[in-house]
Amino acid sequence: MIGVDPAAGATILGANLYTRVWDRRHYVDIDLSASRYKGKIREVSSSVKEIIVSELQAEPWGPRPVTELTRSEEAITMSPELLRRNVGIASGAGFRTALFWGVEWYWLRTRGDPSMWEAARALVEEHR
Repeated sequence: MIGVDPAAGATILGANLYTRVWDRRHYVDIDLSASRYKGKIREVSSSVKEIIVSELQAEPWGPRPVTELTRSEEAITMSPELLRRNVGIASGAGFRTALFWGVEWYWLRTRGDPSMWEAARALVEEHR
């Protein structure tokens, strides 16, 4: 389908922003800078009204279900610092809307660790 506009007919186009994942064998860093996302936005911006981050990584990925990961395993792919980095990439690229993907912070908070919950809350307030 060479030459076909992937956003043809779309009003809002959603992009995923994941930076570190488990690929069933090992952890993989997805190294896309804000400027690379900005370039991708320019490529399709004339054909849609808005481009958003429909999935911004805000949850850990690992070799087992998240409920079975240790805190140190979770921290490899998600932490308050990594969440801030991901939001910074989205913001630097010019995305006006980013939907966080992951509610594990609520689960962690109910188990006595509010760090991700508080980081997400602070980032939402900061970027309103």
